[in-house]
Amino acid sequence: MISLVRWSNCIEPVDEIELEEDIDPQTTEGARVLRLRTELVNSIKENEPITELKIDLEVTVTVSRYPSGVEGLVTYGNTVVKASYGVGKTMLGLGVSIEAASGPDWNVVYFNSELDENELNARIGKYARSMIGGFDFVNNAKFLSTKTGVTIAKIVERCVSAVHPTRNMLVVIDSINSIAEDISLKTGRPDLVELSTLFNWATNVRKNTGGEISFLIVSEMNANGGVKGLKGAYSADVIVSIRDADTNDVVEIDIEKSRSDKKGSLGLYTKDWFNGRFVK
Repeated sequence: MISLVRWSNCIEPVDEIELEEDIDPQTTEGARVLRLRTELVNSIKENEPITELKIDLEVTVTVSRYPSGVEGLVTYGNTVVKASYGVGKTMLGLGVSIEAASGPDWNVVYFNSELDENELNARIGKYARSMIGGFDFVNNAKFLSTKTGVTIAKIVERCVSAVHPTRNMLVVIDSINSIAEDISLKTGRPDLVELSTLFNWATNVRKNTGGEISFLIVSEMNANGGVKGLKGAYSADVIVSIRDADTNDVVEIDIEKSRSDKKGSLGLYTKDWFNGRFVK
């Protein structure tokens, strides 16, 4: 049985999060861990709203890709997955998480607010058993279940503790809407404010780390079929839409936005419930 962690009602401010615990910042790996932890914390705070770009013509950009497990789907940077209820957002989120953690480059932190722990374990097991290598991902992934009373500070703290000295980190939020609602019940602020805060934090972290920390954000569709919370649509590197087709358990997967790859429909996929994945 894969260990799941449940936590709530934590209100520690981000300033009290320990950044240098268990590392030696004088080493190369320790310095990297400290840098990434610092960006996770600082990106949630109010910073200078306008900064001047220092021109450097030698700078190049490397896209931080992570495997999706879905034929034809390229995921990288901050990817937003949007769909209506029950279409398969969590199926995609879990698949990306397990695929990324199975390789040599990524650690994964998965925040689950949608499924109970037995269902989450069952879905993870189905996907893992269908893979070559099976459960190799377990040491590189943490699956955390949230509930009412969770705070943004605690989410940041959990991410800080998961930073790896050599691997990049993929943070999966499933779903950002329900987690924002749970945070709202704790803070008393409107859930749209908490939704915007989460999107802003994810955007800032991804920018400030150059994608060494990236996010896969599962989002409900708004009434117009867009991403709930405009910041998510504007700032995402990739927006993936999943829509029901006319046939039972068949969906269309569409790339609505991509900063470095083609947009458009990827075609029809069947939801393979036995193996917990999409099959073209």
